[in-house]
Amino acid sequence: MAEELVETQPADLDACFAIARHVAQQWISNRKMFRSPLLARDGITLQCSTLLYPTRLWLQSERAVLDRLLPAASTARVETAAI
Repeated sequence: MAEELVETQPADLDACFAIARHVAQQWISNRKMFRSPLLARDGITLQCSTLLYPTRLWLQSERAVLDRLLPAASTARVETAAI
């Protein structure tokens, strides 16, 4: 049984190397085919969004606290605006 595994191992490795060689040759000949789907603009947008996330989180929590503490004031403003 161990001899059968040793015999099949090189064939599997050869297939992996053949596939890796084919992918590498295709990548070298046509790099646009393997380009990233993200643009530099997407990276900058992600960084800005990450930098501003704590501020957005703080504002959302502040709004939730104010809505919880002052629910009547927010409805009173709507009623006076409607009149």
